[in-house]
Amino acid sequence: FEAAAADGTGPQVVCLRGNHDQMMLDHADGTGDDELWWINGGRQTMAAYAGGEIPAAHVDFLRRTRLAHVEGGFAFVHAGLDPSASVAAN
Repeated sequence: FEAAAADGTGPQVVCLRGNHDQMMLDHADGTGDDELWWINGGRQTMAAYAGGEIPAAHVDFLRRTRLAHVEGGFAFVHAGLDPSASVAAN
């Protein structure tokens, strides 16, 4: 998607980061709670990587994801937007 969006041949895509994505990034950075990630799919995720390491391209992709996207009067998030607060305050 990213390549097609970048060269204009495909749809424009905005990838949002979810909590599991953040846990994976935190694991890759060595800053996360690995036990929390393991019980939330991290074990299965790492088993899917034959070499036992997250490829740098996957980490780079996750770093480019957004926590939120606002467009056309709409706010898009993975979860947890407080409807009683402004988008900027969330």
